[in-house]
Amino acid sequence: MTERAADVERLELDFEPQRRSVRACRQAVAEYAERVGADPSVVSIAVSEAASNVVFHAYRDRERLPFTVRADVDGDRLIIAVSDRGSGMKPNPDSPGLGLGLSIIGSVADSVEFDSTDGGLTVTIRFELGRSPAA
Repeated sequence: MTERAADVERLELDFEPQRRSVRACRQAVAEYAERVGADPSVVSIAVSEAASNVVFHAYRDRERLPFTVRADVDGDRLIIAVSDRGSGMKPNPDSPGLGLGLSIIGSVADSVEFDSTDGGLTVTIRFELGRSPAA
């Protein structure tokens, strides 16, 4: 962990579940990642996919409430959590996408976990600090 990472406060932001929020979320977390020594381009990919899943899938059968993004450093890792207040992780046969978002997150992150309940989904994504994109 860099000296900078130890000094950076936790990031916590709420976003409306709209397409334009995906970009704002991605930019905020990429800037945070850069400050703490994580690769912002890789972090951006994962966060974009997680936020897009909220916008397109979380609120199929309920009120569209804001979703929360948290980023923090724990030791030598950046931990990002994207949490919605939707109906949890469920198949969507009417999905307009290819269904690759979760696979993409898993392929670029060091680890990813899903906590799904009837009250929403939290996707927790971890990245090593200081690792180069080619590592």
